[in-house]
Amino acid sequence: MQMKTLRLPSACPTRWGSTLKLCKRFLDNQLPISKALFDYPSKKCLMLEQNEVSALEDLVESTILMEDITKHLSGEKYTTASSLVPLLQKIKKRMQPKDTDRRLVKEMKSEILSALNEYYFECSELMELLNLTTVCDPRFRLNYAGNKEEVKTVLLQHMLDLYEHSANESISDSSENKNPKKCGLQKLLESDNDDDKDQETIDDIPLPVRKVEIELKNYLYMPKTMLNQDPLTWWKSHGESFPSLRVIAKKLLDVQGTSVPSERVFSAGGNVITKNHDQKSLKIINCEGLFRIRNSVKEEFDGFYVRCIAYLDLWENSFGKTEQFAWVNLTKTNAVDWENAETSAEIINSSLLDVPDMKINNDELFDEVVLAKEYLQSNWEQWKQEDTTRDVIISSEEKWLRLFGHFKENHIAAPNLIKIFEYAFCLPGTSASVERVFSLMNNALR
Repeated sequence: MQMKTLRLPSACPTRWGSTLKLCKRFLDNQLPISKALFDYPSKKCLMLEQNEVSALEDLVESTILMEDITKHLSGEKYTTASSLVPLLQKIKKRMQPKDTDRRLVKEMKSEILSALNEYYFECSELMELLNLTTVCDPRFRLNYAGNKEEVKTVLLQHMLDLYEHSANESISDSSENKNPKKCGLQKLLESDNDDDKDQETIDDIPLPVRKVEIELKNYLYMPKTMLNQDPLTWWKSHGESFPSLRVIAKKLLDVQGTSVPSERVFSAGGNVITKNHDQKSLKIINCEGLFRIRNSVKEEFDGFYVRCIAYLDLWENSFGKTEQFAWVNLTKTNAVDWENAETSAEIINSSLLDVPDMKINNDELFDEVVLAKEYLQSNWEQWKQEDTTRDVIISSEEKWLRLFGHFKENHIAAPNLIKIFEYAFCLPGTSASVERVFSLMNNALR
């Protein structure tokens, strides 16, 4: 018949979809199989009757969707649990009996729906977890949630719990400020600066309930995401805008929709560690060697932490007088005052004696500090409101730029204050910039 020779796959109880593959292969090759059996009179009895072939066709038609869904949920290189609820709803919709269905098809659909109800829809705790996982997937959000308000309430409660129990963790900083990705000194020292804030600043922060509601609302109103887009990539790009939801999504989207990935690990382990291979390995490895390895690893880790602490102590004490310039970060209303400015001016004048252009005039500086302090105090409340409405905290650099811009518009000269600002923001935090120069020179002179 000039057809490609194909083998019939085996139906194995422990291999998902193997029976369905066998039925599909038989239906696709029904003609050559029938011809082969008719060529041997003693084998004619093996050929299926027409009603049996119709039953196989009904089986394939009713379960082909299950095969596609099973293949998708068996993946291990992408998120699967978040798509369970949408796929379950699709199966439930497709398995609804029709008047035109034959009796066998109706029975199969009824069995499938019964199994889905038993394992999923009737298990409230599991469905609550799956609904939360689906909402955290930007491709679905609330589109497939059964009771949308109930799911939102549960999710808001989880977000509130994060605010209440994560005061000393990174989520606390990001949830209080709702700022874009932090870097530099803002990332390293902002949590420390929070301890120095005035009590009035803490009291002005909106209630956590209001914050999580705004965060969830903004997330739900984000533009629609394509179904072929990776939700983990989406969260990597937008996670900083939704600090508490990001933490919840990170926990839930890692969940696998099936046990297939873990079963693959055991299968691979069984192929690698065979009976003979395991016996040879036991002859080589002994308990004494394992204890020696464990102790050496423990000592290495203990020594690593001791060295880290010693290095941090040395690094912390190496800044000297540069801590006197911390006020230029403008984290407080009264950050700019004469005492701080005078101390900074003395350091600059004493350390840059050979740079006359950097010499600071204290008399002029006093007048500049008074005007700057007046401007900051009159605009501080407005800046705090901008932090809340724009969901982006105003950086210290932007505050200084606004201040100097105000001086320029009103023809106010502030050369001495500008020198302090330039000096403070040019101080390197590490020797990395100098070391890069030597690295570049070394590469160039080879």
